[in-house]
Amino acid sequence: MNEKLFNLRRLYFSFLYASFIYIGMLLLVLGKNVKPVKTDLFEESIIALTGIIPALALFLRKTGYIFEEKKYVFLLLTGHIPLITGTVLSFLHSNYIYFFISYPIFLLVAFILLPTKRSVEKKDG
Repeated sequence: MNEKLFNLRRLYFSFLYASFIYIGMLLLVLGKNVKPVKTDLFEESIIALTGIIPALALFLRKTGYIFEEKKYVFLLLTGHIPLITGTVLSFLHSNYIYFFISYPIFLLVAFILLPTKRSVEKKDG
């Protein structure tokens, strides 16, 4: 395995495993003190807007080379936006539903940004 692919995968998995921090924070702070779910149009709109991030990641992956280290780290950080918004909304409303809605969006971004040997070597070939 070449060095660039190894470094990109190391970054990828470190950002992927960092998502467990949000789960741990929710479990520690909220615990069993969960209130019933009441959703507003405002919160639903915020969660829906985070759904644009996977489309943006897929568009950038198809139109350009995203596996330069600075650009890749920026995209990985951008992929955490759904988790951050879901965690904050879950804290504000004392329930887990916003986090559980935003976690699959994060996983979709993570799947799109997975560095494979063919995609990383595409620029050289």
